[in-house]
Order: sequence, then structure tokens, then C-alpha cells
Amino acid sequence: MEINIDELFEVVVEPEHSKMVLKEFEDIYGFDSIELYQLYNQGLINNQDLEITKKEFNSWIHHFVIFKENGGDPWELNNNHIR
Repeated sequence: MEINIDELFEVVVEPEHSKMVLKEFEDIYGFDSIELYQLYNQGLINNQDLEITKKEFNSWIHHFVIFKENGGDPWELNNNHIR
């Protein structure tokens, strides 16, 4: 029996995949990913502050970390969203 990995897993290329996810969150919620991450690290923001689900909030933080760890430049995210 031959197993096709593509049928079992979604294969993504980083940091492009996380960049795409971050831009989607920024567009939907009008909030800057860099600012979000900085406030999160200081314990100054949570999902309730942005009125989003905990799952979405955690995904946003997760994708920001993955983006940076894979060589992504946060300044490429077009960080000019207004709250």
C-alpha cells in the first residue's frame, strides 16, 4: 500500500504561509501583528480585548512566532493598521 503524504497532511512553506495568515488576521481585525505580540509578551492583551476567540488569538501569536523563527521580517507585514 502506497501512502500519499499530501493526502494526509497540508504541506506549507514557511515563512510565506505564516505571513499570509498574519496578513489575514490583520485585515480582519485591523490590528498590527508586531504590536499584538509585544503587548502579549507584556501580559497587556488577550483575546477578549480584541473580541476574538481564544483559538484565533493563539493562532495569531503562534503564526507570528513561526514567521519570525523561519526568517520572516515582521516589517514586511505592512503594519499600518489602525485600531
